[in-house]
Amino acid sequence: MSNKNPEIVLERTLAIFKQDAWKKEVPLIDIFMEEGITITNKRYVKLSPEQAMEFYKHQKHREDFTRLIEDLSCGIILVMVLCQDGITETWKKIVNFKKSKEADNEMAQKFWNILGRQKNNYLFHASESKAEAAREIRFFFPDTVIEPLMTKRAAQDYLAEKVNPTLLAGLTEVCKRKPKDPVVCFHQLHRLTYSKTLII
Repeated sequence: MSNKNPEIVLERTLAIFKQDAWKKEVPLIDIFMEEGITITNKRYVKLSPEQAMEFYKHQKHREDFTRLIEDLSCGIILVMVLCQDGITETWKKIVNFKKSKEADNEMAQKFWNILGRQKNNYLFHASESKAEAAREIRFFFPDTVIEPLMTKRAAQDYLAEKVNPTLLAGLTEVCKRKPKDPVVCFHQLHRLTYSKTLII
């Protein structure tokens, strides 16, 4: 069975700037903007070691787990939700650029050039997967609702079925009545029609 109103969910991921990284947020965020990456949520946070352990609880097996906790809780961090198609992998490649050394990743090169000769590989955090990104976003932004968006065709179908008939009927009636204030008249007609619909 085909979905009458297919939807698109814009991919989101969590980005954390730790320690000194967030102090250069302006030029780094400029790179996001240049690449068409949208920041939908942003906040500065100071986590306790216990909160950091809760956030990284799925990585307890890592040898550097203690270092992860220390870096996440030692000071203020900048937390953001990035939005773009494929953003989870895009951001992971930027964060891991110093380890992978992908020569053709120009965006990552620009990003790390701003930071200079940083020896610390723990300046950022990237979600490991889309599922982890959803969990991590809820951790820092519990009230965030990731709404699906209608496709262009679905939006057109919705307008044709729900909006256009009411709009056409109202405008036609306004033209017949020729009131002094068409906007007020249209509003009253809409309320009357809506009330009748509710009663029925």
